[in-house]
Amino acid sequence: MGLTNSILKPVADLVVARSVRQQKGSRLRDPSLWGARVDERGHLGIDGVALAEVVSRFGSPALVVGRSTLLADAMRVRDACATAGYPVRPYYSYKTNCIPGILREIHALGLGAEVISPYELWLAERLGVPGDAIIYNGVNKSADSLKRAVEIGVFSLNVDHLGEVDLVRALAEQAGRRLRVGVRLRLLPESHFGLSLTDGEAMAAVERILGAPRWLELQSVHFHLVAAARNSALHRRLTLAALEFIAQVRDRHGVRVPCLDVGGGFGVPTSGVMSRGAYAMQRLFTVPGRPPDPADHVSFEDYLRDLVATVRAFVARRGIEAPTMIIEPGRVITSRAEILVSRVHTIKRNRSEPHFALTDAGRVLIAYPCDYEYHQIFVANRMRAPLQERYNLMGRLCTTADWLARNRLLPSLSEGDTIAVMDAGAYFSSYASNFAFPRPAIVMAEGGRTEVLRSEESFEHLCAMDHLEDRESSRR
Repeated sequence: MGLTNSILKPVADLVVARSVRQQKGSRLRDPSLWGARVDERGHLGIDGVALAEVVSRFGSPALVVGRSTLLADAMRVRDACATAGYPVRPYYSYKTNCIPGILREIHALGLGAEVISPYELWLAERLGVPGDAIIYNGVNKSADSLKRAVEIGVFSLNVDHLGEVDLVRALAEQAGRRLRVGVRLRLLPESHFGLSLTDGEAMAAVERILGAPRWLELQSVHFHLVAAARNSALHRRLTLAALEFIAQVRDRHGVRVPCLDVGGGFGVPTSGVMSRGAYAMQRLFTVPGRPPDPADHVSFEDYLRDLVATVRAFVARRGIEAPTMIIEPGRVITSRAEILVSRVHTIKRNRSEPHFALTDAGRVLIAYPCDYEYHQIFVANRMRAPLQERYNLMGRLCTTADWLARNRLLPSLSEGDTIAVMDAGAYFSSYASNFAFPRPAIVMAEGGRTEVLRSEESFEHLCAMDHLEDRESSRR
């Protein structure tokens, strides 16, 4: 029995009504939060390019990158690190957005690469990133990629389990090269990443590294917070735990750990990961989470300032040599610079709201983060139209699971309207699938012009790796 016909209907009505009030009162209605603007026609644009025209020219859906916003956010991170009054080195997280044309812009500003897979390591090298500007993380590194990391001399190869220490030692000895190694800590009990402190795994890894000084050099202690944090409280707590481990290494072995890698997980003011409660409400009542308040967010500069102060205070108290801080931001650099655009193809009206609007963009193919994050949505070709009706925005697959947003308050939609999903620069393209449809084009906007960063996949591309001709030939 559907929820609207069940005993929960009164509760559902209250929850939906509250969601509508939250959407009406949202402070995310200002496009300038993303470096975007509305032109005289009421069209939303980025870097002088109207988003509705991108759909007409490059097809629907498409991802649009505002170069000015991208550069501004990347320079902001770089400059915050340079002026922190403490040694801080930034490495961009490839998993967040691994489009080469975007990565080139980031590396041109002097940021390094943090990679988690053999492909990402290969791509960083292909883009000209020197080995000493690459951090290699990941839970399942192939032997070949580890060998390559040794050969190019990565800044730090962060081991995730004890057996990996033995493997990289053997590879370093085989190559006749000394390798800089980091130890990834598992600081949250619910995480399976890294080496545990409580059962001695992390210290055992350190001892194995120190036991092979000819081939391995202890470079860093690393942790990662998997979240889009809006303040620095948890990061500060985990930083203190990692620093305590560094102090124990010094006390037990008389060794300085040169670097503390605090990973990423820094949030942005204009989108937010839902709490467990909000996610449960979305699943049960098909309502979006509460829109984040941009004012309720610690800036990256203040975030970094908090972490630096935490490190300084600990170092002074424990009398250890200050480690260089490594950060691996992703979202704060690329999130707001990229926008997902899609055309409304069909409106299916119900007797009561929400109505169905069928688009080309759903969470299965291109918008998976919409499953667990709140993202602002605009009608890009009618920005001055009032909010009037609730819609379930659906994708193009034949499954009810392929939705873009549900119970979203929008202007009254028409076929041909262009939907714009903001903050698509973090994990949208990374999670994109070509299930039944080609993946979309990605274009960069600047000064009213567009440049294709990635062409839309063709049908031929989808089966390019299949041996169709070979099989047909073998039957003759």
